[in-house]
Order: sequence, then C-alpha cells, then structure tokens
Amino acid sequence: MDVGEGSVGEGKRSKGRRSRNRYADELMLSEWLVDIPDTLSTDWICLPCPLGKRALVVASNIRLYAFRPCWMEERMVGVKYELAHKKELEIERRAHYTLLDCVFSPEQLTFYCLDMIAWNDSAVADSDFECRLFLLNSRISENENFKEVSKQFPYRFLCLPSCRCVKSSMEELMRTEFPFELDGVLFYYAGVLYRSGQSPLVGWLKPWMLPEILSVEIPPSLMKGNESTKGAAQKFIDDYNSKHRRPSMKEMPTTTATKRPVDVAIES
Repeated sequence: MDVGEGSVGEGKRSKGRRSRNRYADELMLSEWLVDIPDTLSTDWICLPCPLGKRALVVASNIRLYAFRPCWMEERMVGVKYELAHKKELEIERRAHYTLLDCVFSPEQLTFYCLDMIAWNDSAVADSDFECRLFLLNSRISENENFKEVSKQFPYRFLCLPSCRCVKSSMEELMRTEFPFELDGVLFYYAGVLYRSGQSPLVGWLKPWMLPEILSVEIPPSLMKGNESTKGAAQKFIDDYNSKHRRPSMKEMPTTTATKRPVDVAIES
C-alpha cells in the first residue's frame, strides 16, 4: 500500500517493509526440473498448477488472510473472511489457525490447494508430502462448504488431481479437462518436508516441456504454439534463468537424483 511522503510516511514504509520481510520466504518454492531423479516414477508425485496468484492462506478464528511475496490485494469480503495485507497479519498464540499453500484465481473466486502446513493448530510441516497431500484432500473434501461460493463462504477451496510420475499416469493427467487454465506442472518428492524457500525436491515444468524433458505426450492444445524441437525447452529455461539471474541448473541431492540428459525416458 502506497503512503505519502514525509517522516510519517517513511515510518509506515519502514514498518511495512519489515513486515513484508517477515513473511517474504514462507512459501516452499520450486526449481526447474532439469536434473531428472532416478526414482522419478516411484518416489515423486505431480500436480497440475492453475494460472493464478501464489498465496499463503492463513485462517485464524473467524478471519482468513492470503498473502504472497511482493503481492498485495486488499479486500473486505464480509464478517468471516478478509483478504489482508501481510503487515496486518498478527496471529495470537491462543488463536486456532490453519496454513495452506495455494494458488488463487480471482476470476473463479477459488483457492486451489497445493500443500498443507498446519490444520486446526496441528502443524504438519514435518510430515512428508505424501502424508500432507492425503490430509489436505481429506480435510477439504469432507466439508462441502469449501466447494461452493456463497454469501457465507465467498471463496472456494479446491484440491487438485495428482499422480505418481509414471509416464502413462502423467499422460492421462494431461488429458484431463481442467476447470482452469493450466500454468505448469509441479513435481514433489514424496518424502519432502515443508520448508520455506526454494527446494530442489520440488520441480516445475511448463506443460509444453513434458514431451522433450520427460517423453510424456500431451494434447496439442497444451503446446500453445511452442516448439516441439529438441532443445527448445532447455533454451527457454536458460533464457529465463539468465533474465532472472538464476543458475541454469541446480543439482539434486545425490540421495534422490543424479544428472542425466534432458531427453531421458521414464517408466511407462
């Protein structure tokens, strides 16, 4: 939120900056999946990721807050829910809270749930991703109110389909008629714990990269005019990393991955 110039404004900006820094790295972020794990088909899980705003959702008592690094959208949405700036997020220790890692679609008034950090005061960040995903799907699906937009519940909370990273399963997933625009595909190591910041145990690819990098066939509609020639995906990744000043490749831990050519085949 912009403030006026002068000593008071500078103070507000400094306070807001400190608050933003406090939450800037709460989300667990992905890396490009260019170093293919040896155990991709057995130990990794993939999820389709909708186009939207990445957000850490915090539900505390009767209020709900959503925020993400370098993003602010402030809106009052009734008595029970509130989208607020990060600097307004102060959770009392006695409050009941839930933390969800989501992608927010403003057009659909929907939070698509990627991961769970805590639910009703129970922290699950130290549980593996496969366990967190099971708990997330269970908690969201058991409450019908999450599925519909109403006066009382102005936002939907929906889970995403997932599968093991087996070639045939991923191809079936990519043929799904999603109710959202597909932005990319996330790949989680099944045993990864939730830790803030970039993680080599969470991978990311654009849908059109799957044929080249994982030999996974996708519908022509997901190519969206991108080249299917060998090397196109790696060139895009290198250009992106150069533009954003990131290393072109980051090695996975030796316990879960080794360096392999990008056109490696996986179990079908």
